[in-house]
Amino acid sequence: MSVNKQPTGTVSNQKFVEKLNENRTLYIKQGNALLEGLTLGLCANLYIVVDKDKRVPVEGAKEDSEEPVYIVQEESNCCYRLCFCGGHSLLAKFYHALPPTAGKTQCGCYTGHNYPADVAAGPVMTLERKGCCSKWLGCFMCTPCCQDDVWVHDGEPAGLKPGDTSEDNIGPSVIGRSVVPMDVPCFTPTVNLADPSSLDNPFAIVEGPCFMAGWMGVLCDTIFTISSQRGKAGDLGQIIKKKPVGCVECCKAFCTSVDNYDYIPDANNTAKFSPNQKATMLASVVHLDYMFFEKDLPPVYAEPTNDGKGVIIYCTLCEMYCKGCLIPIQCCVVLHGQDS
Repeated sequence: MSVNKQPTGTVSNQKFVEKLNENRTLYIKQGNALLEGLTLGLCANLYIVVDKDKRVPVEGAKEDSEEPVYIVQEESNCCYRLCFCGGHSLLAKFYHALPPTAGKTQCGCYTGHNYPADVAAGPVMTLERKGCCSKWLGCFMCTPCCQDDVWVHDGEPAGLKPGDTSEDNIGPSVIGRSVVPMDVPCFTPTVNLADPSSLDNPFAIVEGPCFMAGWMGVLCDTIFTISSQRGKAGDLGQIIKKKPVGCVECCKAFCTSVDNYDYIPDANNTAKFSPNQKATMLASVVHLDYMFFEKDLPPVYAEPTNDGKGVIIYCTLCEMYCKGCLIPIQCCVVLHGQDS
């Protein structure tokens, strides 16, 4: 049993504390959809966290918008992202959101509102994830080298790099950890949320379904429960990966790894939680996206046959979770040259 006796941090940004204590239902939508598709996933992730229950005016536009709450920006090595997309090392920085402004109109089409981050004020929280090649994430988990985790830091620690933090080296800025436990059930995706001072006793457990993504993710929402103990009680809330709605979102689902989520904390049962714990719960949404939905296979894609004279069309029905790895369940159609 590991016991951390090193000094740890606490959420220091008062505005961030006030937002966390509101226990609001938030909608996390991934940005950069066009760049994500054009660069085949090379573009770093951007998340826009909004409150759908509140509307705010948009400077320079007639339409209003959901109230932006946070902007999350990924920092990572583009080569590692291209080679190990979803399993790469990264920092994800949470900023307060500034009021939205009107976007551009190109070729007669409005490109959407702009959601700027308050970069001048600095990040209120930073997620640190150590990935490939220092770890081997996404494979069958049998050693700590395959264990997917995220360390949550207050603000932006100076000089922080992915992999700086470990159980034996927890710095004074750490406020929480989101980690796949070594005893994870074979067919239940499980993530423990823990305080740095009590890593072996998680205050919350996130659990998901065995089958997800593919056509299943297009047709159905994917629900992860947040519970005080294992069993998917959901007494602390839910994280819901939303199915695409409408033509534009369906195009994103087929051509990119851009996804949208509802984060629904239970206001009554999480009221007693500290700001550190609430921040770690929010951070787990971004962690889940990288773990399961940054590298999932598209519902339909094609590859040439080995002889180059035909094409194989793959239809991904879903992906099955098995102790850290995702196993695609597919059907395929082979079209030979004379038939195509």
